[in-house]
Amino acid sequence: MLEIVPPGVYIDFLGKAKLGIALSILVILIGLSAIVWRGGVKQGIDFSGGTLLQLRLSQPADLGTVREALEAVGWERAIVQHYFAFALLKLMPKCLASLLTSCSVRPITG
Repeated sequence: MLEIVPPGVYIDFLGKAKLGIALSILVILIGLSAIVWRGGVKQGIDFSGGTLLQLRLSQPADLGTVREALEAVGWERAIVQHYFAFALLKLMPKCLASLLTSCSVRPITG
């Protein structure tokens, strides 16, 4: 029979409980202070709200020009970035509502 712990081994886990609790509290405090130090938890689009649009462009776009065009129509909070051959737009809910009412949006197929 396979034995992981050989017979006769005695480990006083309850005697080490205070040390274990102290170490756990220390690790938790270090983690909480790191969150505060970095300015809070950085939320992704799934927690901050909004919509991520992935656009396939026929030629690379200048991100500055795209940002200026979005600001001109009132989408100052839109985040634009390159992702391989795509342009990614992160739109907050207010931006998305105005996008859907101002133009027809069709998904990329193929």
